[in-house]
Amino acid sequence: MSRFWPEPLKHEPWADAYELAVLEKDSSKLASRIQTAKTEIALRISELSEMPTLSGKRNELDSINRAIQVLRRLAEHAPLRKTAV
Repeated sequence: MSRFWPEPLKHEPWADAYELAVLEKDSSKLASRIQTAKTEIALRISELSEMPTLSGKRNELDSINRAIQVLRRLAEHAPLRKTAV
């Protein structure tokens, strides 16, 4: 999967969960996908906060922040999406 991410991020569980949420076309599954992505992101933020230094992780944190913004917008507009046929 992981069409959205550079090589270092494309194997992160949060990135996979985020991508599944963004690409979900079935509105009945969307809320669950968004919640899973938020959970994976929270876990990764927790892991990153325990690291002694964040050097080299700044790009990932920037990506996480953008992903959180997109998930918020997606959740706001989820009721407007039509179920895929």
